[in-house]
This record gives sequence, structure tokens and C-alpha cells, in this order.
Amino acid sequence: MIMLQAVLQSAKTIEFHDVPTPEPGKGQV
Repeated sequence: MIMLQAVLQSAKTIEFHDVPTPEPGKGQV
């Protein structure tokens, strides 16, 4: 699950590269 989480984090970071989130999964809409 660590690998999957890493990929998800990478995708989230790329998607929210402009909005740095302190915690993964906590997206500010």
C-alpha cells in the first residue's frame, strides 16, 4: 500500500503543485 500511496501523493502533488497541502488527502476546495 506504500507504493500506491506514494503514487497517489505524487499525482496529488502534481495536481496541487500550486497549493501546498500540509497533509496528503486534505485538499482545500
